[in-house]
This record gives sequence, C-alpha cells and structure tokens, in this order.
Amino acid sequence: MKPELKQVSVEEILTLRHQVLRPGKPLSTARFEGDEQETTYHFAVILESKIQGCVSFMLKFNPKLVQKPSYQLRGMAIDANCRGQGIGRQLLEYAENQLKLNLVQLIWCNVRISSVEFYIKNAYLQIGEQFDIPGVGPHVMMYKSL
Repeated sequence: MKPELKQVSVEEILTLRHQVLRPGKPLSTARFEGDEQETTYHFAVILESKIQGCVSFMLKFNPKLVQKPSYQLRGMAIDANCRGQGIGRQLLEYAENQLKLNLVQLIWCNVRISSVEFYIKNAYLQIGEQFDIPGVGPHVMMYKSL
C-alpha cells in the first residue's frame, strides 16, 4: 500500500509524537513552543488510515546560520513498527518539497545521536559539537539548504 503524505494539524500528530519521542512522560511534553503558530508546518505519513510518521517545521532564527528564513525541524517520529521501510525518508522529502514551494531556504534541527545517520543520508550537515538536552539526551545540530 502506498503511503499518503499530507500537511496536518498538530492535534493529529500529537499522540504519535508523544509515543515515540516522550514515552513515559506527560502528553504535555510532546507539545512544542511554536506548534500553534501560523508559520508552523506539520506533516504526516498515513498508512492503512493511521498516522505512522510525523514531522514539524517552525520558523526560528538560528544565530549559527546566516540564511533567512530558517525553519527548525522538530518532532520527527516514525512508529516503531514502520521503521526501516523508507517512510521517514519519503516524509522528509515531501515536507522539504512543500517548504521549498513556500520559499523556505534553510532547515536546521537538533538531532538525537541515534538518528544522525538518517539525516546524513538525507544530505544534512553537522554544525558544532555534541550537546545534551536535559531529560532527552545527547544531540548535535544539523542543517540543510533547500
């Protein structure tokens, strides 16, 4: 079955984001500052009528990068039963193409160490050194010009 890719509301992806990125923590920890902004984009991949992956992009200046406008990629999550099937790549490509249509030139993100290889395969570059996000774990900053 071919996945459906589309823009959605934050409410549609909150449960998956919580299950994958904040298990065992309150649902409120899966809500991010900027989720409700008009300039924020939320995308999902749907298989068999169920959201299996999600990603959000929020307009946010990054002083380490000079291009404007820049969007922060946040909350990329793929259901554990669907990993390794290429839907994360498809979702990211779809989202990036939608952002290009809206004249976004630069994406940046704080990437969990366990996910760095995925972003490298999708042409993201690391900037700076590893750092820790309290309660979440070690990360690196990565970016991609569109």
